[in-house]
Amino acid sequence: MKKFYTSFVFTALASVALFGQPVITNATFTNNTTVLSYRNAGPLWLATFNPDAISGPNVIWNYPGFEVADLVTESFVPVNSTPLTYQFFFNNQFLYPNSFSNHALPIDASTAELPIPVATSDAYSFFRNAGNGYYATGFAATVEGFPLPLTVPYTTADKIFKFPLNYQDTNESNSSLSLAVPTFGYYGQDAIRNSVVDGWGTLQTPYGIYEVLRVRAERFITDTIYIEESATGQSIDRPIQIDYAWLSTSVPGPVMQASVIGGQVVSARILDGVGPTGISETALTGISVFPNPAVQYVNVYGLNRPSVIRVFCTDGKLVYSENTAGPLAQIEVQNLPIGMYMVQVINEGGSFTTRFVVAR
Repeated sequence: MKKFYTSFVFTALASVALFGQPVITNATFTNNTTVLSYRNAGPLWLATFNPDAISGPNVIWNYPGFEVADLVTESFVPVNSTPLTYQFFFNNQFLYPNSFSNHALPIDASTAELPIPVATSDAYSFFRNAGNGYYATGFAATVEGFPLPLTVPYTTADKIFKFPLNYQDTNESNSSLSLAVPTFGYYGQDAIRNSVVDGWGTLQTPYGIYEVLRVRAERFITDTIYIEESATGQSIDRPIQIDYAWLSTSVPGPVMQASVIGGQVVSARILDGVGPTGISETALTGISVFPNPAVQYVNVYGLNRPSVIRVFCTDGKLVYSENTAGPLAQIEVQNLPIGMYMVQVINEGGSFTTRFVVAR
């Protein structure tokens, strides 16, 4: 048995050494064969979600009550499988190095977010996975009634994530695009992305448990529109958008994402554990936590290999950590405030998480 306060510093450091923050690199990130399925959040869940509530080192984000709406599957493809007219701009490193891409995503044309009245089809977003970062490089679509496609390579690519990615890393990316739209005029966009890795720890969703980094990015976007018919134009500053992404080395893309505009969460989605390549960590079985409620001690029984045991408050802050090799671990909780806690077991076989209550 280990006393809570005398063992906390040593065991916390030991657990960080064994299961420390992940480091995200391009080697395991999105490529031209990636398929990911996401569950979008329903509006009631969005109304209560506060992404900034939990951040920092070695925390736990727990979202078991995620309200499921629709399922969206993203299937990335090689650039050379897109129309040849698109490839001229996005598969030409010599002429267009800024928009050179190594994979693309077929999209609904409406998601291109162009504030211009043109009907498009066969739309793709293009991306580049490089050793120093993950970039959005532009998009392309076919414009109804016109022989040439609408190709929009970024003049300066948008660096969404910097690689390698560690806790407290920062990144500033400036991106821009411009295009002349037939029968309409001109559209341009300038954007700044200021991002920071503001947390690392464990993300729990209805579909899996992941060790993650969390990236928080503030985006400042200005649209410039010129209307040919009226010979008028204007620049429009959009409200600041804050994007959040939880990244894991076990998933070739974000496990969870959310966006906030004007203080309101406008979208959130979580990787679906039963989708084409939804990846969930193995759930450990045969583990019991007792007594519950606990007054002086709580026991974790059924450990069949060396494990890390961690206890978190409901706000995600770590209050206890221990490395153990035996089948039973006993945690002293009599000095903890009354309330609900979460205990997590992690080892090479998978993860186990449950709740317990400290009472008096």
